[in-house]
Amino acid sequence: MPRTARSLPDRFRLDGRRALVTGAAGGIGEAVARTFLGAGASLALVDRDGTRLRRLVRSLSGTTPAPITVRADVTRSADVRRAVRAAVEGLGGLDVLVNAAGVTAKGSIATTDPATWRALLDINLTGTFLVCHESVPYLRRSVGAAIVTISSVYSLIGGRDRAAYSASKGGLDALTRSMAADLASDGVRVNSVNPGFIRSPMTEPSLRDPKAMRFFRSATLLPRLGEPQDVADAVLYLASPASGFVTGVSLALDGGRALGR
Repeated sequence: MPRTARSLPDRFRLDGRRALVTGAAGGIGEAVARTFLGAGASLALVDRDGTRLRRLVRSLSGTTPAPITVRADVTRSADVRRAVRAAVEGLGGLDVLVNAAGVTAKGSIATTDPATWRALLDINLTGTFLVCHESVPYLRRSVGAAIVTISSVYSLIGGRDRAAYSASKGGLDALTRSMAADLASDGVRVNSVNPGFIRSPMTEPSLRDPKAMRFFRSATLLPRLGEPQDVADAVLYLASPASGFVTGVSLALDGGRALGR
């Protein structure tokens, strides 16, 4: 039976869904949290920056039910285990996981020092692995569960002066596809969103650099830069029933950056 136009918005709702968002105090993580709340989800918000996490929760005062918050470092197994258990106990289960914790750093293969390399892989790739590892047993108990990870356009095209960052995000896309294959029989869908240049606290230094801004504008086909809400809308789609037949996908959200000029 064809769906009517009126019924379509319900496919993007998350009413009754219980979601864990890492990196929730960052620009993209915060946008995801606000979007999920607006779509009816119950939330557990995780971030290593306790001050910013508390500030976010204050700005969400009056939300029902109030989000659960956990200060945790995704590179530490004990922290991750504690955060996931707190989320599951507080929410009564887990249906959606969003991995938005991540960092960036400049450096080519010649200029990136080993400490920076390890730090980016620890946070961006290993941190995501740890969160997924702890969350999957609970997601398997859900009906229609979803994992959405924030990757990057650099995993698709590589990036000049972004060796460690590109490698860590490329690993995320490979992990996404492997998890999609592993978890399909359990009904758990796994996808990633690959943003281009997005205005956020992480990209703030570039926002102040006229040369960098000229480059990003020239490399983006659409006549604007991305906003955190653009990413949050894509994450909502991949977490909702609207994408019920989508898994193992890395969704470029880059204004056409990956196409080049």
